[in-house]
Amino acid sequence: MPAEQHYLNFEQIVDTLNRGVYGIDTQGNCMFINQAATQMLGYPRQACIGKNMHSLIHYRDINGNVYPESECAICTVNKAVNGQHNLDHVYRRADGSAFNIRHSSSPIIDNGIFKGIVIAFSDISDQKNKEAALTESEQKYKLLFDNNPSPMFIWDFETLQIVDCNEEALIKYGYSREEFLKLNIRQVRPAEDIALINEATKSEASYGSIHKKSWRHLKKNGDLIHVEVTGHVIEFNGRKASLVLVNDITEKLKAENELKNSEEKLRIATKIAGLGYWQVQLDGKNRYWSDEVYTIWGADRDSFAADYSLFYKTIHPDDRERFAREQAFAVNNAREIDFEYRIILPDGSMKWVHEIGKLVAGNSNQPAVFRGTVQDITPRKLLSLSLEEINLRYNYVTKATSDAIWDWDLENDNLYWGEGFEIIFGYNSESIQRNISSWTNHIHPEDIDKLIKGIYAVIDGTETKWKDEYRYLKADGTYAYVVDRGFVIRNAKGKAIRMVGAMHDITKRKTEVHHLKLIQSIITHTTDAVLITDANMFDGLGPHIVYVNEAFTRMTGYNADEVMGKTPLILQGPKSDVAELRRLGIALRKSQPCEITTISYKKNGEEFWANFSINPVMDDKGILTHYVAIQRDVTEQKKAELELKLFAGDLYERNKELNQFGYIVSHNLRSPVANIMGIANLLELDSDDPDTVARCTHDLKIVVNRLDSVIKDLSQIVSITDGSTALTKEKIDLNALIAQVVTDLEDVIYHTEVEVSIHGGSHIIYSHKAYLYSVFYNLVSNAIKYRSNNSPRVTITIVDDVTGTIVTVEDNGIGIDLIKHRDSIFKPYKRFNLNIEGKGLGLFLVKSHIEALGGYITIDSEEGSGSVFTIGLPASSHLAPEAVQVSEYR
Repeated sequence: MPAEQHYLNFEQIVDTLNRGVYGIDTQGNCMFINQAATQMLGYPRQACIGKNMHSLIHYRDINGNVYPESECAICTVNKAVNGQHNLDHVYRRADGSAFNIRHSSSPIIDNGIFKGIVIAFSDISDQKNKEAALTESEQKYKLLFDNNPSPMFIWDFETLQIVDCNEEALIKYGYSREEFLKLNIRQVRPAEDIALINEATKSEASYGSIHKKSWRHLKKNGDLIHVEVTGHVIEFNGRKASLVLVNDITEKLKAENELKNSEEKLRIATKIAGLGYWQVQLDGKNRYWSDEVYTIWGADRDSFAADYSLFYKTIHPDDRERFAREQAFAVNNAREIDFEYRIILPDGSMKWVHEIGKLVAGNSNQPAVFRGTVQDITPRKLLSLSLEEINLRYNYVTKATSDAIWDWDLENDNLYWGEGFEIIFGYNSESIQRNISSWTNHIHPEDIDKLIKGIYAVIDGTETKWKDEYRYLKADGTYAYVVDRGFVIRNAKGKAIRMVGAMHDITKRKTEVHHLKLIQSIITHTTDAVLITDANMFDGLGPHIVYVNEAFTRMTGYNADEVMGKTPLILQGPKSDVAELRRLGIALRKSQPCEITTISYKKNGEEFWANFSINPVMDDKGILTHYVAIQRDVTEQKKAELELKLFAGDLYERNKELNQFGYIVSHNLRSPVANIMGIANLLELDSDDPDTVARCTHDLKIVVNRLDSVIKDLSQIVSITDGSTALTKEKIDLNALIAQVVTDLEDVIYHTEVEVSIHGGSHIIYSHKAYLYSVFYNLVSNAIKYRSNNSPRVTITIVDDVTGTIVTVEDNGIGIDLIKHRDSIFKPYKRFNLNIEGKGLGLFLVKSHIEALGGYITIDSEEGSGSVFTIGLPASSHLAPEAVQVSEYR
């Protein structure tokens, strides 16, 4: 295949990439740029070629500050590095606006010489905008409803009353908002359809969670319109309702009816014109010919069966192979049949026919069939063949004169140039010297010595043919690459007396070869996985892989030899999105571009999220030849989206808890304040009575102390929940710390006669000492406070496992009814036994401290049978360096 065709194919492939790609030389000037890059930057291709790309698109940062080229990270790539990958920068469009990009770059090395840089970039503005857009979803939903270009309204599922609508609905039906919201959905139907709407809305099951159906609606002025209604059952203001989108298909149905009438007229016209109609299944069975087809073939139904084998024999022997090839191509590519061939009639005469047909997909009951027409074009074809012969001769002459023809008289040094010399190189034929200097004076200085030596070696020798390539100066001052061929004419003695030849401009081919190398470098070095398949979609498995780049191997683990000839199905697995793959299949069969995101599988079975951008590649005739797929690993992006959703849910729950907490705090503060106000009022009424003043002063101290206690509790809760308390960690002997707690409670334990035991020996962990002490002090003191009267005991057990350290605190006290209180066990100000004094903060502080240390706590309790608290602390692998001092609890 010529280099021009190679370049064309690779240029088409690069232009299908949806990443921007351009190349710069050692001066930073653009050598080439693909279509995706020009679209993102807003510059036409010619506005970039030859321009300094840093000055054009990278001259300012996102804040508008000047960005010197000397500091440009993109331009600093040189032959000593392996390129840059996935760096973020800011480009400027033609209109001056900035946008975020992520780029990868690679040096271009040719025979060890640094030639420039290839840069591939993507617009990541959308990716950053998605984060902000997520918080605006509710506003957008309302905006979508109110500003949707299609009519939308909501009706109550029980009353059928219309409860909301957008402006387009009012425009479509001709009502004011007040009028429209007084209607129910029966009132926008004609009387004949009331029974149908009653049947459809009698239950949610009959309506369907997603309702899509064609109906007839009435406008206010009485006009009847045909609409396609898409309804979704939703909750609206606490009631079951249906959100409806209305698509007016009145004109569409009218057009379809007109099309049917047109088709009928066409059928009559084809009959008058003598066009034959045919139909056949893909397997060749059930072939049907109209009467006109039999007329063209010179046969009748009785004597000639419409059988494929008999039909095939009527095709001219020289056209049978082409017929079979065209038919197979149409089947495999789902394209229309449109070609001409010859047939042999029963009397031995020949006709030219023109056949047009298309494949009509079947269904579960009927197979796919070909349908089309055939027409006798013999007279027109014979005339066309005569014209083709004349045109062919004309083309030969044109080709012969498209080069710069020259004729050199060697004996007299006269040089004649044909008209092509002026056309190709721009020199005025009248001013051209008629000797060899008109040629040698324009040869590039670096090429002339080698060229003159070569041509005279042929002239002075015995050879008759000469050929060379060199650079030739044009009238506009630029150099053209040319290939020059000459033929030496010799006399009877073998002396060269004349030489004729032609110069052919190959500048375009040279440029294309250079660009071809650049394109090959792009595909080889891009960080995106590139996968190219053939266009075969009809073997049941899909297209076959014909090329993958190194990035594909790095991403999937498959090398080229392992996937060549196989289908992209090897990347699919149990969790791949079937709906996305089905959508891709439909697009491929229609030769349309498609982009999907699904879970894919590496060679080792590892799952990853992949984004595929698939584009069809057509040849210069518009025939599908390949599919090019750009594959990106978007696993991290998917994880970020999931984390964002989880964060939103957690934020919602915390907001609910905050509201509840605010109510409790308000209640706890209100009681002391009310007491203070009552005491103040009493003092105001009887301030002269010493007894009253003394009693009020005593009561005021009690109330103030209670208020101070509430504020301290509140301060402790806030310091935990807002993360303001610094967590300094150190090595702690957990057994010794718990033993210290027991020692500090020794007086209470003695008077309550509670048996406390610790099991597990020394356990060194790295944690925050104050929080751990608070946790176990609260749990042990609670176990003592809520003890039973039957030999009360508290058992503390410490063990290690692969996840960390597990501590259980078990008692045989009065227990908690978890069926009733499980959801509020660890919430603040929650008390489960009102007969025993307490604040309801202990378990809240325990859980908050444990979670702040990266651990967890669970409870198992039964009323009257005691409780078991299980605490999990992080593994010992998180221990501090040996230089950290061990806690005093050892």
